[in-house]
Amino acid sequence: GTTSYSFAMADNSRFKIGAEDNDFALDGTNYFKGWIDDFRISRTARYTSGFTPSTTAFKDDKDTVLLLHMDGGGGIDPDTNLPTLPGEGTYFYDASTNAIFYDALGVPTRKSIMSFDGTGDYFSIAASPQWDLTTTAATFETWVYFNSLPVSTNQGIIDQYTDNTSVTGNYRLGIAVDDQGDGIDVHLANSWLLNSGVDSITPGKWFHIAITWTGDPAASNNFKFWLNGVNV
Repeated sequence: GTTSYSFAMADNSRFKIGAEDNDFALDGTNYFKGWIDDFRISRTARYTSGFTPSTTAFKDDKDTVLLLHMDGGGGIDPDTNLPTLPGEGTYFYDASTNAIFYDALGVPTRKSIMSFDGTGDYFSIAASPQWDLTTTAATFETWVYFNSLPVSTNQGIIDQYTDNTSVTGNYRLGIAVDDQGDGIDVHLANSWLLNSGVDSITPGKWFHIAITWTGDPAASNNFKFWLNGVNV
């Protein structure tokens, strides 16, 4: 979808990946259940029209503010030749996992993803002036894979919750699977402004999600939500 948004899209508060942080506590409240691979924040609106998401790793460039590849695995086991040694990431080594980052020979071109079990796992990214994108064009994007969809509670994918009391509801930016599993919601300030649509997401499949911001709070259609390259 597309909307006009007249307030700052993000400030310098910390981010969470894999949790909806609606109380600014150190522990998230509504957790994501599935896999997340590649997360990037950019100081440019990378997408202005429909596109085909690349299934290779996001690249670092002059506009990249934050880039997480989720490649924290331990390495190849010399006995089995499988990437199963202990590490922070969960490796893809079996095609049945529906990995999207294999090359033509079936070798993982990306080393790992991060697995979230829905009961307390999340990343917390420290506060930084880099996240203040009030008047700067920006893109937030990632790949997600849903193990299951919620039936009563949101599943947070990306969330920034600020202790700036001048912000209504203290929200800046939130992306979550809605509590009925009907689609992905985008939350700005104190409102859910965009939804990807009923039946737009399913378990057992990878989805690329992105939001773009023009950097001009006064402009019309300054905020867009993309699902698999389509403005939804």
